[in-house]
Amino acid sequence: MENLKISVKSEADIQVCRSLFEQLGYVFTDMSFVANPSSLQVFSDGSGSLFEDHDSCCNEEITREQLKEKVILHRNNVNDANHTDQDGWKWFISSTGVGYVFAVGNAENIPRWDESSLDHVELKPIHKPLNDLNLISYANALIAIAYGKRVQYRSDEHTGWQNDIANLKISDFGGGHYEFRLKPKPLIIGDIEVPAPVSPDTQALPEDTDFWIADPSCHDGKFAQKSKWDGAKSDQQYLKRGLVHLKEADAIAHGKALILVSGGSID
Repeated sequence: MENLKISVKSEADIQVCRSLFEQLGYVFTDMSFVANPSSLQVFSDGSGSLFEDHDSCCNEEITREQLKEKVILHRNNVNDANHTDQDGWKWFISSTGVGYVFAVGNAENIPRWDESSLDHVELKPIHKPLNDLNLISYANALIAIAYGKRVQYRSDEHTGWQNDIANLKISDFGGGHYEFRLKPKPLIIGDIEVPAPVSPDTQALPEDTDFWIADPSCHDGKFAQKSKWDGAKSDQQYLKRGLVHLKEADAIAHGKALILVSGGSID
């Protein structure tokens, strides 16, 4: 356990950062007495609380990105790797450039992240599908299920998301064999439900990613057009307008709905 602090500006900030700290094992006491919180702080004894004065304690200050990375390293899941090396070993490279290799040479032969020198290592980034940005931990998956939220799982990025999570045993959740996410909410256009597009808040897609644009003006009967992401201004505009999909069928459904809700015909 460490003495850490992170700046918070809203109730949403507090809930997100608290959840991340709790995944590291910290326990928070009642925090309702703090009128104007600006800081969430945790201590080496495992406790945590809100503070009005961010500088009231000399704890080490971290960013939310660094906090997320601590959670990644703590949960020891090889699926969190963001690089591979010339020998096929999986690596996690932090935002500060520190390298961690998974289960290579530690004396206990434990599957975990171990800090390692990057000397003589040839790294190649792992370009994960965009959906990976919405992964949640197994602990948060269990919490979400307890609150009645719909959670999906898969074994890796090459398999489809499964809805029959009730068939998993409790022991399956923490074994590192599955990834979890909240089931994406659909987009409602009029009274038509279609798959939601890529979030307009997304900054960019990975270079050379195939994507489809919902386009009611297409004359080929598909109501969508295919493109490849290269960061062009037009790509950014489609993304910000909420028209980008990673599956052709989703973009077609979106394009059809836009026509129907306007009173048009798709025949």
